[in-house]
Amino acid sequence: MVACALLGGGVSLLGMRTLYIALLALLGSGIGLEAADVSDLTYTSSGVYVTITDCNASASGILDIPDVIEGVPVRIIGDKAFLQCSRLTSITVPEGVTSIGNYTFYGCSNLTSIAIPESVTSIGLTAFRDCRSLASITIPEGVTSIGNYTFYGCSSLASITIPEGVTSIGKLAFYNCNNLSSITFLGDAPTLGQDAFSGLPEGAKIIAEAGAVGFGDSFGGIEVFYVEMNETGNMKVRVSRSGVDQVAVKFSAALGSSYSIQGSADMKRWELLESEIMGAGDYVQKIFPMSEKKRFFRILKKRSG
Repeated sequence: MVACALLGGGVSLLGMRTLYIALLALLGSGIGLEAADVSDLTYTSSGVYVTITDCNASASGILDIPDVIEGVPVRIIGDKAFLQCSRLTSITVPEGVTSIGNYTFYGCSNLTSIAIPESVTSIGLTAFRDCRSLASITIPEGVTSIGNYTFYGCSSLASITIPEGVTSIGKLAFYNCNNLSSITFLGDAPTLGQDAFSGLPEGAKIIAEAGAVGFGDSFGGIEVFYVEMNETGNMKVRVSRSGVDQVAVKFSAALGSSYSIQGSADMKRWELLESEIMGAGDYVQKIFPMSEKKRFFRILKKRSG
């Protein structure tokens, strides 16, 4: 039998001991009890704009960087500002920020998500290196280059979309992203640095839009598939290897809309692979054999009326 004395409010000594142990375990895990805030940030102000220069290394949990500090707008996240801030799990960069510096989030190993606004046009080298828990990221449309080592070691990334305006990807930019199975390019092929895609998983695919220039059958050592969409701006597509002789085509399908998928080996002769695919406002995935080495796919939305 376990003796148990009650304290005021009905909490037992045994319960207090259990709660104390639970709190110690939570603290020991490196996940904070409170969200990080502006008090964890170091910054400089020119009077016109604020640059975030550093963050308390013990800051933990979720951080929403303010868009204004002391009445001055935040515009730059500086070099090494969040270097090795390994307790942060989620960061929101505010609208109005235009630049993310070099090594900015390097080593944020527990960072699972980061929201980057469309106002950002520059992301520095090694910016997200070794963010091993980062599962997804959206690169703003205004970004024109992805520097050396930018996503090096981001081993939880499964897919990423490269905006149309990106014209260069630096060396080892996606090195050892060993779960990155799908890279979608919205424009022509950029210049590519040495070993930019080295260390990606077997069967990784690049998806380019039909008519894009510079990719060929493979790009940076990664097999290329081409997708044509008659609703490009509103449809997201992912092509991946489903098996040794199978390919999976996954796309966002609007509720109540009907779609068909066609495949081709040369973009001249198209074969209907499946039709009357009804959208439910979510993603649809279809798997097809690769017996004819099809690398061109066309997703057509049935016009209403």
